Amino acid sequence: MDTIRAAFGWSSVKDDDGSDTSGGESSDACAIVTSTGLEELRKQFPNEGQEVLEGYLRMRKGDVGAASTQYKSTIAWKKQFRKPTIADAAPFMRSAPGAEGPDGCLIVLEDMKGDCARDKLGRPVIASIGMLHGTVEDMEKQLVYANDRAALYNKPGMLQCQSVVIEVAPRKGAGTSFRFPDKNVRKANMDLQRQHYPSGAIGTTSHFCGLPRGVTWAFKLCKPFMAKETYDNMKLKPNFNHLPKYLPPGSILKAWGGELEFDIEAYIQWRAKEEGVVVDPVAVRTFGDAASVTGSAKETKEANPMESVTSAALKEQLDDEPTLGKMGVVQKKGSGVGLFASSKWKKKLLCVIGGGCMYFDDAQLSAKSTCSRFLDLVGAYAESVSDEKNPSDAPFAFRVVAPARTFIFACESQEELDAWLSVIAREIQVGTDNHAARTGGGGSGGAKTGEAADGAGAVAPKKVVAL
Repeated sequence: MDTIRAAFGWSSVKDDDGSDTSGGESSDACAIVTSTGLEELRKQFPNEGQEVLEGYLRMRKGDVGAASTQYKSTIAWKKQFRKPTIADAAPFMRSAPGAEGPDGCLIVLEDMKGDCARDKLGRPVIASIGMLHGTVEDMEKQLVYANDRAALYNKPGMLQCQSVVIEVAPRKGAGTSFRFPDKNVRKANMDLQRQHYPSGAIGTTSHFCGLPRGVTWAFKLCKPFMAKETYDNMKLKPNFNHLPKYLPPGSILKAWGGELEFDIEAYIQWRAKEEGVVVDPVAVRTFGDAASVTGSAKETKEANPMESVTSAALKEQLDDEPTLGKMGVVQKKGSGVGLFASSKWKKKLLCVIGGGCMYFDDAQLSAKSTCSRFLDLVGAYAESVSDEKNPSDAPFAFRVVAPARTFIFACESQEELDAWLSVIAREIQVGTDNHAARTGGGGSGGAKTGEAADGAGAVAPKKVVAL
C-alpha cells in the first residue's frame, strides 16, 4: 500500500482530531486497490492515465471487471454528451442587477496564465458560489465544464480530484440557491460525479462555509446519495476561518478572507476567446427564473426541498440527537381546497426539525416513505385551537400558520399538545436564525419565506464582479 500511495503522490494533512484530511485515501475502497489491479486496468485502457483509472478501481472497491465496465460506460457517455463550453456556464456565473455575486455556479480559480489556485496538496481549487441550479441538463453542463477545466491542472500521478469551497450563504442581493439536494440535483451532480468522475467523488475535499450550526444535521440525510468517501471528505463550517489550514493565502479569495482577486467577467471573456465561442454579453441565469435564455425547459423552484428525505432516515437522526426536534403520529385535517380535496382527518407522521415542519402520508416509519409536505417556519406561529371538530381519538388540536400555508393537526393528550407547541415555537426561532444567516438579515426581521429564493430574471445588463 505504501507503494501505491507513493505512486500517486499522496500526502496527509491532519485535522484537529488527528484524522487524515487529504481525501479518501484511507478508506476501505483504497485499502483493496492493488498495483496489480491498476496494471490490469491500464492494459485494457493504455491511453488513459492511472490517476483517472485508479478512481474507477477505488469506486468499485478493487473489482477490475466492474471498474472496466464503469469506465467503458464513461467512454460511451462522452461520445453522446456534447462537450460544454464557457457559453453554457457563463450565464450562471454572472450576477443579477444589484447583486454582489451570482446565485449559484462553479468556477475553477484559474489565473489565466497557465495555472490555477491550488490547495496545500497541490489540488486545483474550485469556487462553488451558492449551489448549481437550472434544468438537469444545465447543471450537468456546469459540472462537466468545471471538472474538465480542473482536470487540466491535475498534477501527474495524483488522484484526479480537487478542493471545492462552497459558499452556503448568498452574496448580498443574490438569490439563495443552497438547498437540500432534490432528485434533479442528485442526477445532475451526485450521480454523474460518481459514475463518470469517480476520482473526484472519492478524493475531493468539500468545504461548506457559512453553514448555520442548526442545519448541519441535514447533511447526514445526504449520506445514502453519496459515495462514502465523498461524505467523509465534507468539512461543515460556520465561516471561512478554517481554510488557511488547507489552502495557502494566495489560493483563498478575498471574500473568504484571503489574498486572491478573481474577476468573473474577465474570466468569461478569456475563456470565450480561448475556446473560440461567442458568449451572450448580457445573459444572466438566476435561481428560480422562469425559463432559460435559450428557451429550453423551465426551471422551477422546489415546492418541497425535503421531498427525498425518508421517515426512517429522519428518525435515525433524531435517535442520535433527540434535542434536534420531535417526530410523532398525529391526525391532520384536510384543507378542503380543490375539486377533489377533503376536509377529513387523516393519520400522518409529523416531524418538526431544523426550522421546518414536515409530514409523511405513511404514518409508519419506512425507508421508502418520503416527505409529503414541507413548511418553512420562518414568519410562522402555532396555537392550540378549540374551534375545530376534532377526531375522537385525537381531540387536542393545534394550528401551524406560515406565510405559505396553514396546517391543522390533532394529538391525543394535553401533554402531547404542549410538547408540540413548545418544539414548534423553538424551531420557528431556529428557522428565523437560519434564514438570517443565509440572507444576511437581522433575525426575525428577515425576508418572508420565498423572498430570497427568487432571482431577478433571465436577462440582465452585464456586471463585472470581483470575487
